Parts: sequence; structure tokens; C-alpha cells
Amino acid sequence: MSIECFALQANAYEFLNEWDSVVYVTDMASDMFNRIDRKDRSVQVLYNELLALIHLDNYDKAGKIFYIYEKSSGFFDETNNIDKRYDIYYYIKGLYYLGVNKLDSAESLFRKELSQATDLNNRIAGCKGLQEVYSRKGIVDSIAKYANLGYILNDSAYSLSEMQNIQKFQASYNYNHQKQLAEEKTNDARNAYIAIGIIMVLFLFIAVIAWLWFRHHRMEQQLKETQYQQTQNLLEQAQSDLMELQEKNENASDLISRKSREISELQSQIAQYQHRQSVKDHANLEDLLDNAPITRDLAELLKANPVQSATQGQLRELRKLINEFIPNFYEALNHPQALRPVEYEVCLLTRCHFKPAAISKLLDRDDAYISNLRKGILLKVYGIKGSPKELDEQIMQIV
Repeated sequence: MSIECFALQANAYEFLNEWDSVVYVTDMASDMFNRIDRKDRSVQVLYNELLALIHLDNYDKAGKIFYIYEKSSGFFDETNNIDKRYDIYYYIKGLYYLGVNKLDSAESLFRKELSQATDLNNRIAGCKGLQEVYSRKGIVDSIAKYANLGYILNDSAYSLSEMQNIQKFQASYNYNHQKQLAEEKTNDARNAYIAIGIIMVLFLFIAVIAWLWFRHHRMEQQLKETQYQQTQNLLEQAQSDLMELQEKNENASDLISRKSREISELQSQIAQYQHRQSVKDHANLEDLLDNAPITRDLAELLKANPVQSATQGQLRELRKLINEFIPNFYEALNHPQALRPVEYEVCLLTRCHFKPAAISKLLDRDDAYISNLRKGILLKVYGIKGSPKELDEQIMQIV
């Protein structure tokens, strides 16, 4: 990168018409590229001094560089035509041929510049070159022809320049307009950030309120648990006192009666607490089973057209679900005899609220087969000869 920057100094010296400095800087840059084994750039950078050498009438060195540049720069194709980006090269080499008095070669290159150049200024340069060639040859008609063509191209270049100036003005207007829009967007963004900040504060406030409520609820639950344990201890103490009174066979019927009533009341309190907890937990369990991802996936299979059966992977996920929420499910059904895999899968699907018809489709079995299978499971696990529906009732009681 540092060598590239150094080489660019030649352009500054060229604007100042300090041709010796152009040659010096370019030769230095080429040598530095050569030292770091960048042979391609070492040759390519020599292009910068070709015009300077022509101005200095150093045609010997210029001829050598033209030869090296065309052989090793990599910018020429098989027919020795340069890349379109560098077609001003034809004009520069044409000047070289003018300098060494090879007018036919110069004319050929100037014509090439005029016909192949895409930039109007380069084509104007081609016209000027041809004017010089025909001036030396003394062909007046051709001089006038290319002078007139140069005038036309100059006029076109001027019009293009004016168009470019208008485009620049339009671009400047567009830039200012876009800048204004960007400022408006920035203000909108700033307002959005303020709104987001307010929302975040409100969210934080709500989160704190929710945390305080949760903490209060948790403390309330802990208090109920403590009261429950205390009630259990009181019940145990009352039972001990009652047994002691009965052992002594003392005439304490009133005391025994009071203790019995106390025990009954404590048992009632404990029963009510256990019932509340059981109903709550059971409802949560059924909701978790119904809304588990694997349960929903299996339900989607039943909605497909045609209906699809469950894969082994999905059945494994179902077993994991039941193991997580009903750890004793397997043990409850595999005693006294172990169930076959298909039998256990029927039980899994039943516990997750799938109907017999749905179970048949998910397991890809006939309805009659599933019905007989359920009767067999009822007999094997519970020792009951009954209907398949009785098996459903037994399985749903496993919580």
C-alpha cells in the first residue's frame, strides 16, 4: 500500500509538467515493486512515465518500456488490443511514433484511438493525432476533415460536460433531500427510543409488582404449609392423648369425647387441604399433558390427509413426557406382568386423552385389534374381565 501511494506522486508531478520528477518517481516505484516480487505491478506502473519520456524526447527508453509493457502488464489480449479502460494508450504510443517519424504507424494508432475509444476526450485526442500526422504529410483535406471532426467531438464533450454538471446538481439536491429525510428519520428514531424507554420503565414497574405479588403468594403458600404441618402435629398429639386415656380406662368419657371431636376436626382440615392440592395438581397435570408439544404433534398427524401414523421417535417423546409428569406410570402398569411395547403405547396414548379410534390410526392398527388389546391389558394388569372403557377409567386414575 505504501508503494502504491508513493507511485501516485507521479500524477501530481505530471499536472505540474515536471517530467523529470515523473520519471524518477515511477522508476523508484517500479524498482520497489520488483524488490517485493510484484513483477506485474513493477511493469504496470511504468505506464505513468511514457508520456513524460515523450515530452523529454527520450524515445529509446520509451520504446523499451512500450515493449515491456505490452509483453508483461497483462492488459493486452491475443490480438495486442489493450483493455478498454486504458485505450488512451493508443494515443500515447501514436505520439511516440510521431516522435520517431513513423507516420504510418502513428496514423494507425490514432485511427484505432478514434474508432475504439469509449471516452469522448480520448476520441478527440485521436483526432488531434491524425491532424498532426496529415499536417506532416501535407494532406490539407484530411487536416480539415479531422479538425472539423475534432470540433464536433469537442461540442459533444461540452454538452456531455453540461449534462454531467446538471446531474451533479441533481445529485446534490437529492443528497440534501435525503439528508433532510435522514434527519427526520433520526428524530423519529429518537422519539421511538424515548417511547421504548417509557415502555421499559412501565415493564419494569409491572415486573416489580408481579414479583411482589408472587412473593406474597409464595409466603401465603408457605404459611399454609406450616399450618398444615402444625395441624398434623396436633392430630398426632390428640391421637396419642386419646390412646393414653383409653389405656388407663379412666372415667373420662367427656374428655375422650372432646378429644375425638378434636381429632375429627383436625382430620377434616387435613382432608380439605389435601383435596384442594389434589384437585389443583391434577388439573395442572391434565393441562400439561394436553398442551405438550409431542401431544400437539400427534394431534396434527390425525388432521393430515391421509392420516399419518406416529413414528418411533414420536412415541419415544411421548414416553419421556409421561416419565416426567407421572413417574410411577410405568411401574403401575407393568405389575404384576410386563406389558408388550404396543400395549404400553396404547396406555400412553389413552393417558394423554386420545380416543380409541385415534389410537388405532396413530399405531396403524385395526380398531378391533386395539379393542381386544385393551381388554387384554385390563385383565393382565388389573385382573378384571370387562369392557375396554373400564381400562380407560383405571389408567386415568394414575396421577
